[in-house]
Amino acid sequence: MEAIKDLWASYPRLSTLEIGERIGYPYEAVSGAIKRMLQKGDLEPRGHLASKPKKGV
Repeated sequence: MEAIKDLWASYPRLSTLEIGERIGYPYEAVSGAIKRMLQKGDLEPRGHLASKPKKGV
């Protein structure tokens, strides 16, 4: 999880697939982990995700 967080923050243009390739995990595992971390607030949204309004606001 820390490797995903580091890559997410350091390389904002990396795709989920590229993150998975760098850390040696399949796309599906990385995608699921990123979704969970975004929902929990462990990752900052970026790109098109950053412009979505938050629920309840």
